Amino acid sequence: MIDYVFKIIQLDKLREWIEDKRFAKRGGLRATARRVLQVFDKHDIPVTRIPQIFPQFNLHFSDFDSLDSLVKKLNAELLETISKHFFINYDWLETGKGPVQDIFETGYDFEAIYDFIVNYQDSNDTSMIAYFVAQKGIKFVPAYDHGSDEHVTVILEIIHGEGEKLGVKYSRYLPLYMGYWHYSKTRIMLKSISLLLFQAQKSIPQKGLFSKHLDYEYFDNEFASSLTNSSHWEWHPDDYIFCNGRSAQEKDPIDAKRMQEYLKEIGFYTKLKTLRSTEFLS
Repeated sequence: MIDYVFKIIQLDKLREWIEDKRFAKRGGLRATARRVLQVFDKHDIPVTRIPQIFPQFNLHFSDFDSLDSLVKKLNAELLETISKHFFINYDWLETGKGPVQDIFETGYDFEAIYDFIVNYQDSNDTSMIAYFVAQKGIKFVPAYDHGSDEHVTVILEIIHGEGEKLGVKYSRYLPLYMGYWHYSKTRIMLKSISLLLFQAQKSIPQKGLFSKHLDYEYFDNEFASSLTNSSHWEWHPDDYIFCNGRSAQEKDPIDAKRMQEYLKEIGFYTKLKTLRSTEFLS
């Protein structure tokens, strides 16, 4: 009996494969449906909660019975909404080509990061955690071009379903910033981001993680959530921010002072004074 059932399953898979080959467009949609389900799986969202997260699409549990049933619900608007909401590259979601997630900033546009964090403090039912992820083998020293190429990235976890408007609890993950540690401007950016997180209406927790697999190519093939979930909390970002005498470990007073001069140059402290008079920090 078991062998008989197994053969039926094999025949069904063979039929499905033949149909996908015969109807190439349908096969492509099935692959898109798989990627859509992968997005929810990587964010630990069961299909029973998806209709609650996207009520505007009138989704039902039965839509997730099979790839074929989900294909019937796929359209450009749904794909674009999933892409924007979970910070997923639209081209990857639609076709499987390109990086899974784009990094928000890889240069030194601090103003864009500043605006992003401020804008995402508006909702009462969300909170944040910032993960500073460093590549294994990194040396936390203020050396100049010390011959290494270890990466550091900041990933924001935006947690829904908290506060006054309790709803479906789930998280989204945005690769906010990435750079090479041995560039002084990268270290200054990281310190500036960390200082900004301290200034949030509700101070955003910061966790330092180490990861074996961290480079620009990582985000071509993987989700940011996989990186944070596979790393270990082993260091404290604030240990690398403050001037000598303020930090718990006092590791980089030279970098800290350079950072302060840089913040003055870009008018960061003026922005903070303005920020304090808004609802963001009231």
